[in-house]
Amino acid sequence: MRADHPAQTDRLQRCALEKLTGLATHLSKVVHILYNGRIKVDLVFRVRDVRETHRALGETGLSFLTPPQQPPWGGWRCFAQDPDGYLIEIEQP
Repeated sequence: MRADHPAQTDRLQRCALEKLTGLATHLSKVVHILYNGRIKVDLVFRVRDVRETHRALGETGLSFLTPPQQPPWGGWRCFAQDPDGYLIEIEQP
């Protein structure tokens, strides 16, 4: 679907963020890995633009552990934590 109008773009971004948030919540309840005697889950989401995703999710109230950063090997990434304490990485290859 193409967004030719700013309001339509906003609506599409909100819809995508709602789906991403819903998926993160679902996965954090389903995917469990045993690590050092406790449950550990790391969720990694690939996005086209980490800085834009960070800005948009920040506007929804999501608190990030790090700002977008560019590691020496390339790409961009930032980290957040879901309400249950699971680590969420948002990365741009």
